[in-house]
Amino acid sequence: MPDGYNGWEEFGEDADRYFRLNALRLQEAYLAALAPPPPLNPAVWAEQARFPEGSPAPGKFKHSTAPYLKRILEVLSPDHPCEEIWIPKCAQSGGTVVGDLWLASILASMNAPCMAVHPTVSQAKEWADSKFWPLIEATPALTPYPDEGEEPGVIVPRINKATGGSKADKIRSTLGGTLLLAGAESPKTLRSHTIRFLVEDDLDSWVANNGEGDPATQADMRLTTYEALALSKALKISTPILLGGSRSMKGYARSSMERFYLGCLQCGMLTDFVWEDVQKGDVAPFRPFFVCPACGMPHDDSHKRKMLALGLWVPTRPVNGKSPAKTISREEALEWAGDGLHRVVGFHITGEISRFRRWETIAQKEADAAGDQHTEMVFVNTVLGRPYEIKTKTPGWEALSARRCEDFQRGEGAYGPSVFVLSADVQGYGIWYLGKGYNANEEAWYLEWDLLPGETAVMGEGAWKAFDKIVERGAPLPGGKRIPYDLEVVDSNYNTDAVKAWVRRRPKALAVNGDAGWNRDIITHTHQSDVSKSGKKRKLGLRVWHVGTYPVKSILVSRYGKTAASSDFDEDGVPRGYCWWPINADEPFFRQLTSEYVHDERVKSTNLTRKIWKKKASEENHLFDCDVYNFAGLHHLGARAGSRGSWTEEDWEEADARVRAILEPDQADLFDRQVRRIDDQSDPVPTPEEGSGLPSALLRMAHQNRD
Repeated sequence: MPDGYNGWEEFGEDADRYFRLNALRLQEAYLAALAPPPPLNPAVWAEQARFPEGSPAPGKFKHSTAPYLKRILEVLSPDHPCEEIWIPKCAQSGGTVVGDLWLASILASMNAPCMAVHPTVSQAKEWADSKFWPLIEATPALTPYPDEGEEPGVIVPRINKATGGSKADKIRSTLGGTLLLAGAESPKTLRSHTIRFLVEDDLDSWVANNGEGDPATQADMRLTTYEALALSKALKISTPILLGGSRSMKGYARSSMERFYLGCLQCGMLTDFVWEDVQKGDVAPFRPFFVCPACGMPHDDSHKRKMLALGLWVPTRPVNGKSPAKTISREEALEWAGDGLHRVVGFHITGEISRFRRWETIAQKEADAAGDQHTEMVFVNTVLGRPYEIKTKTPGWEALSARRCEDFQRGEGAYGPSVFVLSADVQGYGIWYLGKGYNANEEAWYLEWDLLPGETAVMGEGAWKAFDKIVERGAPLPGGKRIPYDLEVVDSNYNTDAVKAWVRRRPKALAVNGDAGWNRDIITHTHQSDVSKSGKKRKLGLRVWHVGTYPVKSILVSRYGKTAASSDFDEDGVPRGYCWWPINADEPFFRQLTSEYVHDERVKSTNLTRKIWKKKASEENHLFDCDVYNFAGLHHLGARAGSRGSWTEEDWEEADARVRAILEPDQADLFDRQVRRIDDQSDPVPTPEEGSGLPSALLRMAHQNRD
């Protein structure tokens, strides 16, 4: 009742108007209560989000930083009709940030169940601790820990289980929404949940079968209820790994297949640039640049930000057999985009468009990767954002045998190496071992190998006694000299307790396990798992190092092939990673080195092709395994370019000096000024003559070989 009125009779003629006005107000309030909330636009909400100090771009999120992310966030709106969004991407491109912002916007605005699935449960929890919780705590709309005088956000703080707060595997919102964390390798985390919004991250690293089938299928089944109501949405993100075996590229192939066309700063035409379009110098600084096909204007990295601002996502999936041209006008691009209402949408974020990849850096990484298949694969996957095509072909053992070197024999040492690694593969009946030497060019001399028969279950007994002698005598040098091995690498997959006991006694020894998989690091350590008699972890327990066998095998076999195919050295000298085999290396040795090959295997659960290393029937592969662990040991030492703690020129000079100090003076001179050649019967290398400027020791060796 308005102020100043004592009773309804005082309204007089205004009473009817007053009651009508209140009825309209009640109706308006009633309709407002029944009306659905305004549509959530994650792209708009993202600009409210803040990233913490210490992140690459702290502070409020800005679409101007990476314009290609805006449309992806718009498509993720619950009101957009698409149901699946696929993002194959390069590393560090913002793809995962899209998932973070989308989940954060859902928790801040809706009562909806969400799930984030990573390759493993531990990786999911690591993502939450290192990325998602810092985003929550830095964003006022989310943080449960506000500054003084401010209201808390919607996320329930992490407190004990009894109070119903957020937990390590479940983040709760006061609006009723939840975010569950799951791992593809753990079926139990993917069961018994009804989910509306799903993020699947790093899909290409998921296991093909977690014991109960394909984890991607299990995760997608969580959406069934909401999918039937056309309310579900799934975001699938990954860096592609292998051509033909990539989940992310398979999903992208059945999507709208959108590519981000960059805009020309002069004519405004849009072009779907790929890295092969770049023009650059042969050596650093490469100064890469793109040329607009329409007007010829060159664009370097300093233009990239403006090119991105002018760019557009264009669907490239063929329509009636036609796809958009490589260079089109903005009007044509908008026509191809149409209404943008696809059920499955895909966005390929490549290295050349990534806001966080400089073209100069891409060119340098491409040059660094040349000639090394594992490094090339990492470059193609993580820098360009493409799947890699495995081209490894194991050569025949005869081709390797034909490249034996006359200048040294097994067990007698060779001139050239200055770093020495011993590796061993332990079996129940004995120990296979391989001793190799390396130089700064990663050339490898195969110095000694054999099987030491005997029991291996108890350290210090059987074959272990003979192996102790091999280690203690050191690597062979010319003239009967010996030098201690820099590292001993022992496989601990068999008779593990005996291996660990042996390694504990050796300060330069590593216990290793081989891990299958193409996206493995060459060698990484794990947390120590030694336990005492009481079952507690030992404080100074032994760490077992993990070797990525697939990439190392690929490197080695490509080097076998490079060596077998070489008939002479060009002006660049000996190829990196060349293999030097002694003249008395026999057929069984070469058969073991070439005992495995890359095999295409169809995975029933995913209907994808998986490339695996497979042993040839009736062949032994123990020396090949030794070679894998040996190379991983070189990487562990840091003696490879790009490996952990990479050696400097001074480090190599010191290693060379150590060898020279052991050799006789004339032998040291030979070590310094050696001339290497490959024995090719069809095209023999001419013998040097007097007056050629070579040391006399080399001339004597050359004449002896000719005689």
